[in-house]
Amino acid sequence: MGPKTQLHVTTSCAMALRRLRLAEATRTLWVDAICIDQSSVAERNHQMTLMTRIYHAASRVIVYLGEPALNDDSDAVMDWVQDLHAPSDRIERPIRPKQAAFQSFLGRRWFTRVWVMQEIRVAKAAIVICGGKTISWDAFRQVKHTFSYSFRHAEPLPYTVQSLTSTETFGRYSWKPSYPVLLLRLLERTRDFDATDARDKLFAILPLLDWETQQCLKANPDGLPSCQTQSSVEIIRVDYSRSTAEMFTQLSRVLIDAIGLDVL
Repeated sequence: MGPKTQLHVTTSCAMALRRLRLAEATRTLWVDAICIDQSSVAERNHQMTLMTRIYHAASRVIVYLGEPALNDDSDAVMDWVQDLHAPSDRIERPIRPKQAAFQSFLGRRWFTRVWVMQEIRVAKAAIVICGGKTISWDAFRQVKHTFSYSFRHAEPLPYTVQSLTSTETFGRYSWKPSYPVLLLRLLERTRDFDATDARDKLFAILPLLDWETQQCLKANPDGLPSCQTQSSVEIIRVDYSRSTAEMFTQLSRVLIDAIGLDVL
């Protein structure tokens, strides 16, 4: 790509690049919308198998929530969450945002995208950026408990936010689940997330499932014996050349064959 090449990106991607650029130094970023040729089915298929490795190898994953909107109090929310995580010595502490401001903040599109589950789960370190404010992901994960305590009569947090801030992907089992059971469990946990391409509701979690399974095996080699010889590649492949109907028909067959008609 030459110096005069134009690259068309989404508005949110352009805003993120402007926010992240440095005035007097270069910065290396990996952005999927730019680094993956979205017009090439072969490249998309290949890159999907590398996503967890890319995000896990990154020195830091950046969660860009966008710029502040008029009267949305996003700066106040970011300041409050940061202060709860690491209280400052300032006399004037951040004031708790109004419940509506907090819920509006959590309603930003990032929290509903199915791909972000993978991005944040495998990251070794992550930060959250909203406008000119930055907090660590560790600070943000406290939102689930803080919100319930601070707004006791409020509606529960969106399920997507609860899933993203959870420390467990599969939950706890008193038995040894098979790979298809874990796949079904993850599909259930991500059912409220959105995807522009319906196939991504499946494709976004397959690499995550493989990665999480391997982490479980490393921590407890005897814990999931049925997963040691299985992966998504053997069960169902990421293939953007196949239609949505074809992919979910195959998924249904895989789950019914492994679990039975109860899956319906």
